[in-house]
Amino acid sequence: MSEIRLIVGTTPLENHLGELWNLFRFINPGLLGSHEQFNLRFAGPIERQQDHRAEVGARNRLRRLIGPFVLRRTKAQVLSELPSVQEVLSALP
Repeated sequence: MSEIRLIVGTTPLENHLGELWNLFRFINPGLLGSHEQFNLRFAGPIERQQDHRAEVGARNRLRRLIGPFVLRRTKAQVLSELPSVQEVLSALP
């Protein structure tokens, strides 16, 4: 019997890389290593932005690692699927 795990999120993961590690700990445990390993390999170089080459390298490695598990659609891609904006104006008593 197989186990399927799925995570759906609407908030950009760029808020904090720890959120990304936490999500992947649930859907694919061990893929990103321990929290400490993740911070050393990815979060530290990306969030500190002290060494541009290290940051770019960490971003690219992380993107390649999680890419097969992420479906990301931009606002432009889903705009035609969204309902039109409806405003409801009411007078307050």
